[in-house]
Amino acid sequence: MEFQQAYLLHSRPYRENSAIVEILTQESGRVTAVARLGSGKKSNKRAILQPFQRLSIRLRGHGELQNLSQVELDTSTQKVNLIAEKLYSAMYMNELLVRLLPKHIPCDDLFEHYQTTLALLSNAPISFEASLRRFEMNLLIELGVQPDIYQFIGQEEHDGVAQYLSGLGLVVVEFGGQVKYPLAIRDLAAIAHDKLDDEQVLRTYKLLTRLVLAEHLGDKPLQSRKLFLHKRTKK
Repeated sequence: MEFQQAYLLHSRPYRENSAIVEILTQESGRVTAVARLGSGKKSNKRAILQPFQRLSIRLRGHGELQNLSQVELDTSTQKVNLIAEKLYSAMYMNELLVRLLPKHIPCDDLFEHYQTTLALLSNAPISFEASLRRFEMNLLIELGVQPDIYQFIGQEEHDGVAQYLSGLGLVVVEFGGQVKYPLAIRDLAAIAHDKLDDEQVLRTYKLLTRLVLAEHLGDKPLQSRKLFLHKRTKK
């Protein structure tokens, strides 16, 4: 197989001087592979194979577990600078992909959205919430489980609320109805138009994507979220 662009999502030790790596590739989607790292801590492959930097890789094999035969740093893109909350956000993206994205399914659009979001995280001066929400929605679209926000187009002045119900999606709440997680219809209309400048709209967007993602993530908590919350409590 020829070289293809990729990002490392996760790595864990495997046998002596090797690792099992989860990789997001442009052509093959998510792939699990064995990477032989060499004997020294300063080995070239070990130094290159790091998260959040674009790689050029060559894979061998066609089964569930492939071999990462070659890896090079793609120097055609600017190196991302991720610190503090931006780093945890990027880790969160990686964990979502490992937990939810099926293997060996091409996802060119999602690959582009992923690297665009990394660049925005790196360059965002203050707020990057809108970028994360768009990434989450694009992942849901790739998985085929995105909520139908477009039903609310034209309802920017609506005072009502909707709720997200498992198996049903977004449902308008009857007047006077009480729900645990109300989603303002005017905010959903703004989301459908990708108008994300208002903080309240972003809060509604975050609640919506969290509700949908929770349905598919199950009960196992996200480690990236736990790390982020732990970091905040230590301040």
